[in-house]
Amino acid sequence: MSGLAHVFGDYWADPSYVGKSYMFFIYQAVYITVEDFIIAIGKKIGIHNRWWVRITGYTFTYTFLVLSNIYFGGWSIAYGLGDQRMFQQSVVRPALGYVANGTGFDVRTWIAERCVL
Repeated sequence: MSGLAHVFGDYWADPSYVGKSYMFFIYQAVYITVEDFIIAIGKKIGIHNRWWVRITGYTFTYTFLVLSNIYFGGWSIAYGLGDQRMFQQSVVRPALGYVANGTGFDVRTWIAERCVL
């Protein structure tokens, strides 16, 4: 459902982008399902909710999110996500601007340099 719901956002950006974000959200759903399966197996074999279990889970989730953004979200950066040319009503563009102004780190450029298009 999430993939289908976000297709409208693709259309809002530009009708020629319809479906570009679909695979990103499909893989997110697959990852969540696999993660839940691993948690269930861990509980069944007696792995308890300890600090190292949480750190491992957070690390895998963060890594997957970053990698899936690079491989399946790169089109949005290439087409101007956060840029003034596009997404004028976006909350992302100002947020990235605040990050860049506050830290001196340009998130958009960093992501765009790593995107697979």
